[in-house]
Amino acid sequence: MKYTLFSLVLGLLLYVSACGPTSECTTNADCSDGKTCQASFCLCPEGTARCGTQCVSLLTSKAHCGRCDQKCESEQQCTQGQCTCPFEQSLCGEACVSLSTNAAHCGQCGNACASEEFCVSGRCLTKCPLGTPTICEGACVNTRYERTHCGACGNACAAGQVCIEGQCTCPPGQISCEGQCVEPQTNGSHCGACGTICKDGQRCASGQCETKCPPSTPSVCYGACVDTNTDAKHCGRCGSACRSDQRCVDGRCRCSHGLRECDGRCVSLSSDADHCGQCGKTCPKGSLCSEGQCIANCPKATPDVCYGGCYETKTNINHCGKCGTRCQGRELCKGGQCACADGREKCDGLCVNTQHHVLHCGKCGRKCASGTYCAAGDCVGRCPKDTPAICYGGCVDLQRDNEHCGRCGKRCPAGRECQGGQCVCPGNLSLCRDVCVDLQNDRLHCGKCEYICASGLTCKEGKCDCADTSLTKCGGLCVKLQDDKQHCGACGKVCPGIQVCQQGACVCPQTYQAFCGGRCVDTRVDVSHCGGCGAACQQGEKCIEGKCQIKCAKSTETLCGTQCVDVKASFLHCGACNNPCIPGQRCQAGKCVCSVGEECGGACVDTQLDPKHCGVCGNACPVNMLCIQGTCSQCPAGTPVCGSSCCPAPLTCCGGACVDTRYNSKFCGGCNNSCPDSKVCKNSACRSP
Repeated sequence: MKYTLFSLVLGLLLYVSACGPTSECTTNADCSDGKTCQASFCLCPEGTARCGTQCVSLLTSKAHCGRCDQKCESEQQCTQGQCTCPFEQSLCGEACVSLSTNAAHCGQCGNACASEEFCVSGRCLTKCPLGTPTICEGACVNTRYERTHCGACGNACAAGQVCIEGQCTCPPGQISCEGQCVEPQTNGSHCGACGTICKDGQRCASGQCETKCPPSTPSVCYGACVDTNTDAKHCGRCGSACRSDQRCVDGRCRCSHGLRECDGRCVSLSSDADHCGQCGKTCPKGSLCSEGQCIANCPKATPDVCYGGCYETKTNINHCGKCGTRCQGRELCKGGQCACADGREKCDGLCVNTQHHVLHCGKCGRKCASGTYCAAGDCVGRCPKDTPAICYGGCVDLQRDNEHCGRCGKRCPAGRECQGGQCVCPGNLSLCRDVCVDLQNDRLHCGKCEYICASGLTCKEGKCDCADTSLTKCGGLCVKLQDDKQHCGACGKVCPGIQVCQQGACVCPQTYQAFCGGRCVDTRVDVSHCGGCGAACQQGEKCIEGKCQIKCAKSTETLCGTQCVDVKASFLHCGACNNPCIPGQRCQAGKCVCSVGEECGGACVDTQLDPKHCGVCGNACPVNMLCIQGTCSQCPAGTPVCGSSCCPAPLTCCGGACVDTRYNSKFCGGCNNSCPDSKVCKNSACRSP
């Protein structure tokens, strides 16, 4: 009701203003200041009003918005007689700001980011993402495409311009007339070309001045004929503009095919690291997004890493040739170069079909005259039978034209083709969220639309299966049966306890362990499984190196073989098992010491009798002399001679050597009596140690 009342008042103002002081005329040449000759009087044209001496549009003039002398702020524009902020900006207080990048108004007016934060897509972040790496006025921007910081921080494009590869220019499809970017398709002052003004009662439709809007552009918006089903600036109704990343489909702003809206922008769930597979699913640091899942390395099909996602820069329109290079004006990416599709030419920055474009008929810039149409690259007065329908001044076949499928402006998305006036998927492909997919092989649409295979799985014949042929799917996961503890050798076979899976079999982690009684045991020391499962030692025994052995009763004893001995005193096990002392020694405090005499040169000798150590170690007696009581001398009378020595009592000559048969194990008690290995000679008798 409020908007209708405003329109009525505005219409009355236009009428009164147009009928102010006038002068008589015969033709338009008799009038000045933009007036035209109407009923013999110079009046402002329809849709304009006289402000001072000039005829202006109260609907669009920034100096006279809604009424004469009502000025819009420098950043604002006049839309339907009201001062509004530019596209994708909002009014916060008295300033137009971008809620996507303004740190003082991030996401909504008044929501200020902290001093160390930046505003990115309406969210406060501590670090600029790869896609918008440059900090300008506290915001993260991409100076290649940000119109307020085009090419460098602070370099703002003029009103109506956009930023493409760091250069301010008119949007694709628009031309610069008198320093302003205009749409020649709809601008009544520059209809089809700069300076072509439509006469009173006419409107600009598809670049031609018409007295009545044609069927393909039936709606009048701000004095122009438009198709609200497809016009991104008037989507569904006049003035309802779509975002720059959207297109108008059936009167509604939508993301382009294959994209999904997340956090107020159109993204690819297949490759966006902040929305991988679904909105809000962010890949962890160090991983990449490919086919809707976070992975470590990009696959061969999309080998190039751009802003955390995997792409093929030879074909991707947003990363063509290198990361961040966007193709413009309906271009495709071919071999890493942005170019128009086959059969299209780039005219005024937009790829068009010159076969039926009324402003570029046959070639760029060739405009068909009013009342004629473009058919097969020629301007004709009547459309031929094979292309009978008129769409935006061109002759087309609504049954098979991909740009006008079924009706004017209904463009089939990439991957679909027009058949019988319907955009359909070719071959055996199926339509899932505006994208033609192969349900037999697409992991994001496996078997049916939006059935996503889990991480590590791929789609084979319409079913999620393991991408790696060496893996097996168990419970929705791809596992290696050879070493998976939860699926060892077969799905669901779990290795108990501390067992591990090796070569598809559950085994204990250490080679010396065995699985006995439901647990891994060390058969080298386990008394219940000594040497093998179930081999229990007897009471009082312990398991040593896999054998049951006696456990010594005394703490001072050590088990040597099958005997418990005191290694501090044992002659055969002195200090340690199987460390015997030599004849003539005894074991004292775990060390072999001489029983009689002294140790000389590693042997026990009696320095009172030994001719090599007579009296002291190393004192050898001369030849034919003996050691008697520690002194070198001749054998006394009555002392038997033994070889080159004499044998004083109590020594006996045995085998050419003087020996003490009281303690010599080889000659124990006599020359012909030898003790066995397990015994020693004590007091002329073989005894146990």
